[in-house]
Amino acid sequence: MTAAETPLLSVRNLVKRYPLGGGLFSSDRRVVHAVEDVSFDIARGETFGLVGESGSGKSTISRVVTRLEDPTSGEIRLEGTEIGSLSERALRPYRSRAQMIFQDPYSSLDPRMKAGAIIEEPMVVQGGFDRSQRARRVAELLDMVGLPASARDRYPNEFSGGQRQRIGIARAIALNPRLVVADEPVSALDVSIQAQVVNLLEDLQAELGLSYLFIAHDLAVVRHIAHRVAVLYLGRVMEIASSSQLYAAPRHPYTRALMEAAPLPDPVAEASRESAGIEGEIPSAVTPPPGCVFSTRCPLASAECRAAVPPLVEVEPGHRVACIKVAPGAAAPA
Repeated sequence: MTAAETPLLSVRNLVKRYPLGGGLFSSDRRVVHAVEDVSFDIARGETFGLVGESGSGKSTISRVVTRLEDPTSGEIRLEGTEIGSLSERALRPYRSRAQMIFQDPYSSLDPRMKAGAIIEEPMVVQGGFDRSQRARRVAELLDMVGLPASARDRYPNEFSGGQRQRIGIARAIALNPRLVVADEPVSALDVSIQAQVVNLLEDLQAELGLSYLFIAHDLAVVRHIAHRVAVLYLGRVMEIASSSQLYAAPRHPYTRALMEAAPLPDPVAEASRESAGIEGEIPSAVTPPPGCVFSTRCPLASAECRAAVPPLVEVEPGHRVACIKVAPGAAAPA
């Protein structure tokens, strides 16, 4: 396999669990099953979307693949190098290759630092830039994200939410990363601003050749920006497909339920339609259901569904589903 064919990011059988015990001598041996056996690839120049309800494991995956947290098990390969088990010292050269845009532009920026210093900080930490190089780079980055040069001398509280997120984006691309992990980057913004930020991300991708791991709970946003999408539920992948495949013909019952529960753009139609949504509550990640984790809320569930965890099976080229009720080539279950 050539370098061009090798996925930029390859995740295999990723597991992340958090112990609930209160300390070394605690008798509580329970764990939170945040991510269980998740695998996916991201190609160079691709936007890969992760969607799901709160508690599905989306943000945990973002923190683990950027090594802000360590995986419990599994493999994370960045440009062919396994980084999941690297020590902090060995990981340092790879930090610049994968950067993160955080969800909340209000809490992710240090209120005591001016915008210029915030954008410059990764260059200071990574090293290799003198003061004049850093100053030129900050000016270049501000221009790239659509902020005036004067913004460098202002504090975060002097900016709107959308402008703050632009500062966060400038910080994320300061070191010319290959991969940018965007953890719900527009969910805290007004709807009128969300499209502007998404368009900026697309422009930067085209200009810089970036790849994105784009995390969101808003299906409409993911549909607009992602080339491929993975649907998560309680730490497991339910479905992976191209954006066009997924939105044209969702195959997993959970994906279908998410689509049906999404608000309609027409307020009159939204107000008049029958209540749509997934019945029941999401189970505890401490004691996930046996077999298919969606079985406790799935209208199609049977005893067979609760007997074993369903594998991700390719039902058509590029479209994989973890559901024993979905046969390859068959229509989505009603």
